Amino acid sequence: MPPAWINRTSNSESQERIFVRGIALSLIMPSSFALWLRSAEFLGYIVSSEGMCMDPGKIKAVMDWPTPDSCKALQSFLGFANFYQCFIRNFSQLAAPLTALTSTRVTFRWTNAAEVAFSNLKSRFVSAPILIAPDPSRQFVVEIDSSEVGVGAILSQRAPADDKVHPCTFFSHCLSPAERNYDIGN
Repeated sequence: MPPAWINRTSNSESQERIFVRGIALSLIMPSSFALWLRSAEFLGYIVSSEGMCMDPGKIKAVMDWPTPDSCKALQSFLGFANFYQCFIRNFSQLAAPLTALTSTRVTFRWTNAAEVAFSNLKSRFVSAPILIAPDPSRQFVVEIDSSEVGVGAILSQRAPADDKVHPCTFFSHCLSPAERNYDIGN
């Protein structure tokens, strides 16, 4: 281990010299970094030592989202929701009735099924878990499920802190009509 990493004081002094030099050379913008944060907002996520979660401001935006009244409004909601699909178990299956309404072959008509899917998806955002960072040195748990409309998976690991299995991420895919015809062996 390099001597500068042995204690925080010498580490701080080394970092300070690096940052001062970086600022002097215009390589570092002082407004673009922070040190020793417990959590930080990064690309729409809150990242901390516990893991990654959705930004509460974004969750509020989803909860306040009005019922889409056009295909374009629905596409906007689905685009926003897609960004956070790694937090939602079976996202593609939940969003399937909404995704079907975005097809150019279908006339946009808001139905009860679409309203139920829209409400379910919004409620899943509120209850989304904190995703832990995968640790390659620990064993992974992979759960896979499939149905007539989609496939999904959960990548999890047992956290050493509480010995419980926590999700690292969720995957899902809504099957196309051609994919629905595949047999199990494909």
